[in-house]
Amino acid sequence: MGRHKQVNGQFIPACLAIRHDILKMIYLAPTESLRLPSAIQLAKKHNVSRTTVTNELKKLTDAGWIIGKPGVGTFSNPHNPLSNRFAERKKIIGMLVGDTWHLMSDYTEWTVFAHAGFELLPDIGHPKNITLSTIEPELVYRELSSSVLDGMIWLFPPENYREVIQKLQNDGKAVVTLYDRMPEVPCIEFDHKKIGEDIAALALKENVRKIVWFTLEDPNSENALRGCENFGREHAGNDLQITVFDKRYDCLELFEQMLERGDVPDAVFVHQGDFLFAIRSILEKYALTEKVLVATSGANVRKDKNFRGIVYKNDFQKMGQLAADCIRLLLNGEKEQVPLKTVLTSEVSRIS
Repeated sequence: MGRHKQVNGQFIPACLAIRHDILKMIYLAPTESLRLPSAIQLAKKHNVSRTTVTNELKKLTDAGWIIGKPGVGTFSNPHNPLSNRFAERKKIIGMLVGDTWHLMSDYTEWTVFAHAGFELLPDIGHPKNITLSTIEPELVYRELSSSVLDGMIWLFPPENYREVIQKLQNDGKAVVTLYDRMPEVPCIEFDHKKIGEDIAALALKENVRKIVWFTLEDPNSENALRGCENFGREHAGNDLQITVFDKRYDCLELFEQMLERGDVPDAVFVHQGDFLFAIRSILEKYALTEKVLVATSGANVRKDKNFRGIVYKNDFQKMGQLAADCIRLLLNGEKEQVPLKTVLTSEVSRIS
């Protein structure tokens, strides 16, 4: 009973939930000697064996967090130097990306969190990068609800965590999402449909009529595509042809096959930086670099002085500022002052 098994066959250490639970009690009252629940009570609460609880209590005792008094109970240790760091209560804001199981983060994620972190410090709270021990919603909720987090800025929250986030809100945690809207949860995002419209406007001025659009299972790219399609229908009628590649695993092969049979587009749109490099290599292979217009995020080519094409630039600093402002208002109990939806516009331009 030392581990909770997930539905998908992965495991989360039960001791982690116990540790979070106890440290949260200490964090909320760092100067007091609190009597902790008994091992039996903790075992029942976390649905684990008493042995699992006892082992975790021993680790926390060895680390100086708690003190066992024979015949009396277990108490928090306000004299622990680590515990004393919390004597002045500080707000802690978790920073999460997706299900947090990413092996690496991209430019957008780092930039948004960097700006949000700068704005949170020093007066709003302390940012803390979060990597969850599980991806199963119910266990995610249990882990986050037992943590010392006062709030969360969640970038690209998974759709199946909607109930998790709403329950955390109900528990009093301040939650702001970035990019993916959920009912009754404050969200800040960029207007990707407008990005698509602006890209189409610039492309049509250069007599572009055939576009290859790489959505690659990305909702933001799909929204931009809809904007491009709507603008094309309104201003170019049936003259604008858009070929969509939506699968990551075979898109490059299909694109190269398209070029091999002489079906050359006037322009290509791709948001993902890793695919942009591969697509530009393919265009170079077929001597099409100067012929095919490329549209992409400015973040992908910010260091490329040789890039020529259409770029859209998102104001990540503004997004970070707004996220921190929303957290501040929520922590101050001013929920009515926080808009549920904030949409930012992007600068779209042609680099000659």
